[in-house]
Parts: sequence; structure tokens; C-alpha cells
Amino acid sequence: RSFCVPGDNSTASCQPTAQWSFNENGGRVANDTSTNGYQAAFNGSPTWTIGKIGAGLSFNAGSDYLTTNAPTGSNWSISVWSKFPLAVTGAGYRTLVRQGSGTHHILVDPTGLLGTYDGSFASSGFDVDTLSPGWHHITGLGSGGSTVFYVDGQQVGTSAQQITSSVTEIGNATAANQNWGTMDELRIYNYVLSSAQIAWDYNKGKPVAYYDLDECQGPTAHEYNNSGMNGT
Repeated sequence: RSFCVPGDNSTASCQPTAQWSFNENGGRVANDTSTNGYQAAFNGSPTWTIGKIGAGLSFNAGSDYLTTNAPTGSNWSISVWSKFPLAVTGAGYRTLVRQGSGTHHILVDPTGLLGTYDGSFASSGFDVDTLSPGWHHITGLGSGGSTVFYVDGQQVGTSAQQITSSVTEIGNATAANQNWGTMDELRIYNYVLSSAQIAWDYNKGKPVAYYDLDECQGPTAHEYNNSGMNGT
């Protein structure tokens, strides 16, 4: 029950169906650290790097991706720590995870909009290019034919599509120049996370924003954790 929010008295384990922590920091396989064994094999040359927690993995070339076969089901959640800005790609799109041609659970379009792709792109309305440089927590919730997106524990938009097929590719669309960039702690759940679970996964109960108001001058109240959510 280590994935459950403190005080959750349900009988559920809350654990993900698949989890890639990318802490191997070597080799050409990313191990699934859940109990289900959905290992992810390297294609191209993804690069081990410093992650948000321990090591991470960078998809910096147009031919870099991982292959696996992790099911999602009709209701799912996918979360990841991602370093921004994302990679600049030849195709413009950046794919986090997908099933195959034309079915992307989570991706970013050439203009920076976060969304899904099922034959055509469906935007959530959130522009990732507005995020400050550094690590940010992205969560997608697929249910009822739509996908709700959270960034850093806050709901930011909804795509009017949902992919229900398994995740077979991570970090790119095969070798189609849609490489994502740098990521860490990728998880797939076969249920929809609650907003409390997302907040707990993001910052373990710490405030999303904290202002100590110690500037004593100027028109800006700076957010203490450097999230970029300053007040004016």
C-alpha cells in the first residue's frame, strides 16, 4: 500500500500495473519495478542520465524508443516526471506513450499542446511551452472516452479522446522523429487516480505553492519552490 494516500482505509493496494523507475543507469532494458514484469527494451540509443529521483532516461534522437506490452484497460492513469523544455524533433510531435500507428495515449503537438491522438490530434488545451525549465509531473486519466490531464498536481485540461489499447512504445512513435526528451518514474495504473492520489504522487502532501512573502520590496511575490507560479 505504499502508493496509497495516508489515511486511505480501502482494501486496494493502489499500486501501478507497470512502473519504470529507470534506476538501472546502464544496459539496454528498463525493468518494470511493479510485480508484473513488463520490461521495456531499448531501440535506437536512449541515454541514461540524471533523473528527478535517481537516474532517468533521455530520448534525444529521432530513432530512440522503448518497446513493451503493458495493458491499460478501459479506465487508466499514466504519470511521469518529465524535464522541460521537451526535445525539438523532426516531426514536431513528441510522443510519451502509444500503442501503434495513429494511437497515442499522451503526446504533445508541434505547437506545444498536450493531448491524445486517435487518427487525429485532440488537444487538452494546455500548452507545455508555458512551463518553467526543469522537472514537472504529468498525469493523464483515461475514462469514459476522454483523457483528463494534470500538471504538477493541478488539472489543466481534457482531451475528447481516450486510447484503451496497451502501451507498446515509450518515448517516441517507433523511430518517427517524435522523441519525447528526458523522463523519469513512468507509471501506468489500471484505474483512475483520485485528485488526492495525484497530489500525493506529485509532492507527498506538500503545498502546490508556498509564498513566504519575505521579499519586502518590489511587485512580485516569489513562489518558494521555484515552480514559476509567482504572484504580482
